[in-house]
Amino acid sequence: MFGEVRLWYSGTYSSDVLFNLGTNRVTLQLGLPMAIPLNQNRARAIWLEVVPSIQFFGTNNDPSRSSTADKVEQKPLFIVENHLSYNFTPTLWAVANLRFQYGGETSADDVEDDNTITILGGGLGIGYQVLPPLGIAADYGGVLLSANGAKGTMFRLSVIFTYANLKKLKTKD
Repeated sequence: MFGEVRLWYSGTYSSDVLFNLGTNRVTLQLGLPMAIPLNQNRARAIWLEVVPSIQFFGTNNDPSRSSTADKVEQKPLFIVENHLSYNFTPTLWAVANLRFQYGGETSADDVEDDNTITILGGGLGIGYQVLPPLGIAADYGGVLLSANGAKGTMFRLSVIFTYANLKKLKTKD
């Protein structure tokens, strides 16, 4: 089990523009990632990764012009993300993903928007370790169940660079 603390700011925008990529607020995420080996065969390892987390959102005091509100707030969002992976070889793996999200209702000028998120999403992926520090992965997935009618699919192609100091520790005699 690990601890994860992530603080990010998705970008400032101009409230005069209808479409903005940023959210004009800070987000804090606290999580407890766990990696659980399900077998002892390193060549064909099976792992279950479980990541429960909660996101806290700052207030946007300058909403875009599509809103007449002076401030937009969002309640915390609870997330449980799961990955079940299988290594075919030391460099090739496949993964099945599930992600449940609950909460995150927004409000504009203290009036709740009645848009609580209750979504179960999932997908499948494959990855390949090209070099020890460099991997590539592709995932496809989407919304499986939604209490509020959310729909969507996603294809993601990732390049993963991992730096690790691989010098062996010398023991003193």
